[in-house]
Amino acid sequence: MQDGFILDNGKTFFRNSGQNISLHTLDGVVSVSSANGYGCNIGLSNGLSVSVQWNSFNYCSNRHATTPNPFSPDAEVAVVGLNGNLMQLSDYDSVLGWQSPSDVISIIQKYASLKNQVAHND
Repeated sequence: MQDGFILDNGKTFFRNSGQNISLHTLDGVVSVSSANGYGCNIGLSNGLSVSVQWNSFNYCSNRHATTPNPFSPDAEVAVVGLNGNLMQLSDYDSVLGWQSPSDVISIIQKYASLKNQVAHND
């Protein structure tokens, strides 16, 4: 199976460099929940959450799919701040599209390392 994101039996898996990644093993991850069957929300110990989505309306390879696909080689990512608003991830947007599994792992690690007072996005 190629690298990417897959929903199988209600569980979300990342496959990176040929290895299945258990998100619960990443530092700072406290919860992982399925989101609409084509993504997941990852709760971090500092109160932030990372949204990873790959449906037909997200910025990913499935963007213009006419039928739902539980697999995608890439995904759209957003980070929700402590105040419930999306954090700015680039100069232009609060989401990053077409992110590979290794990109998503890096984003999770980056935002999991922020201290609570820095995680506010007022």
